[in-house]
Amino acid sequence: MKPVNPTLTAELFAARGFLGGTDYEQYKLQNGSLWRECGQIKKKVSNDKGSKAEVLKSDPSFTPVERRIDSPTERALGELSELAEELITLDQSLPAPGSLFSLLEPGLVELNLSIDGKSKRFITSVDSLTDGDGTASSPVREFVKTLRGVGPVICQTRAFYGISRKEMRE
Repeated sequence: MKPVNPTLTAELFAARGFLGGTDYEQYKLQNGSLWRECGQIKKKVSNDKGSKAEVLKSDPSFTPVERRIDSPTERALGELSELAEELITLDQSLPAPGSLFSLLEPGLVELNLSIDGKSKRFITSVDSLTDGDGTASSPVREFVKTLRGVGPVICQTRAFYGISRKEMRE
């Protein structure tokens, strides 16, 4: 395993609709610390009339359930750095995301990476990263699983709609 790359930053947002609303998870890795949050998004519809209502038809409202700041181990940071270096050079199209408010849609995953002055953004669906899907999303899935595996489980969710955690042990 390569040494930890201190320039690695990563931001991940994932959301998927279910019968009662939308679940979300978000992560921010920066300066060796990992901020994590999970909760629900409620879709609020504006009752305003006129031009404002036409432009701002709905406003999602985030309701955090759990927030944590963790310090990933050197091993976890090393694995994330290796995966990020691989992803930065990846030139592969991913399946399109879907609505995060519909039970019948595949949800949304957005991953932003920066390492050694290079950055890359990936936008796809939650369903495209579920365990057992095809290989088109494999490198992104591995990064997301590894990032989700840092620290204890949040919101009592070992798998986020089929995206599991890679448990990080010393």
